[in-house]
Amino acid sequence: MNHESIPRSSGQDFHQLGEGSVLEDRFYSLLKSRMRAQIEAHPPLFPWESEMLEYEDVTVQWLPQLQALQLPVPLPQAVLSELFQQCQDLVQTVHQTGLRLIRSVEPLVSPTGFELQSLAQVVALGTARDDERTQAYLLGQTLPQNYETATPQQQAVLTLLAAQQLLQKMTLTLSSQAPSQGQLWATAVGPVEVTATYTESLLGQGQVELWADLPLGGQMHCQGPDHLWQAERSTAGRVNLVVPCQPSVQAYAVDLWLDGCADPLKFLVRLSSD
Repeated sequence: MNHESIPRSSGQDFHQLGEGSVLEDRFYSLLKSRMRAQIEAHPPLFPWESEMLEYEDVTVQWLPQLQALQLPVPLPQAVLSELFQQCQDLVQTVHQTGLRLIRSVEPLVSPTGFELQSLAQVVALGTARDDERTQAYLLGQTLPQNYETATPQQQAVLTLLAAQQLLQKMTLTLSSQAPSQGQLWATAVGPVEVTATYTESLLGQGQVELWADLPLGGQMHCQGPDHLWQAERSTAGRVNLVVPCQPSVQAYAVDLWLDGCADPLKFLVRLSSD
């Protein structure tokens, strides 16, 4: 057969027949598979990571409060997520304020040991005094454009400032001079307000009364050394508990559960002798 008599298809005719798109789809499918395999084998690191860290996703209902933190430079959501989980894990188990602050940021920052302890002490003192000069001293006169471009010390300071605010929001401290305290948390389903009040009866028996105003149905649990108090409701509104105090008990763990949420919001009610 004369090869010149064989009809030849132009490139345009080839694509019009659909065969070109099949080859292209196959090519891009192989390319995506190769890229996915490479990413899974060598996951990319965030700029603040020196090694791969496992991040737990923050349940979406708590994100508004995390994003409302008052920081000179915002933290990335992945850092906020991990920090929130650290603070939740520590707030009810470690009662020393300084130790909680240090342990909450240790997995996330480069400075360790004495350097981190020194930074935490200055942050705690500056926060107590509401002293903006402390932040300027720790962060420098020129703030970084974002968290990723900050120095290791600046990242540590920013994370400590965020941890300090979170731990304060998770702690209700009661004393004879300040027998009542409340905290308001912004959530994706509406505000959650928690109030704790300490009173003493004529017989000298103390008790803590807890209120929680919930944006939807939920539960409130309060754990003592040998007893669990709990209250719940199926719709939005207030739940409350009355917890008799024992002289030897200085702290009570409070968990708030919102309907449909996998994890509770954890608080600590601390009784101070000051």
